[in-house]
Amino acid sequence: MRFCPASTFKIPNTVITNKTREASDEKFAFHWDRVKASLEDWNRDYKLTKIFQYPVVWFYQELAKRISEEQLMADL
Repeated sequence: MRFCPASTFKIPNTVITNKTREASDEKFAFHWDRVKASLEDWNRDYKLTKIFQYPVVWFYQELAKRISEEQLMADL
């Protein structure tokens, strides 16, 4: 049975991103693309150190795009 990973996706995604050095340090940030989201918390820039406080899916989607399938499979 398949389940939505929800916020559990944040933990391995962060670990793998740090291990592969896709996120250089705690100051690593993504800038909001200025596309207004329905959740107000999503409508701003985020640093890696603040991301666990909010369910900002777009940030983790961007991190995931930076991890190759080979890198991901190596960490499973």
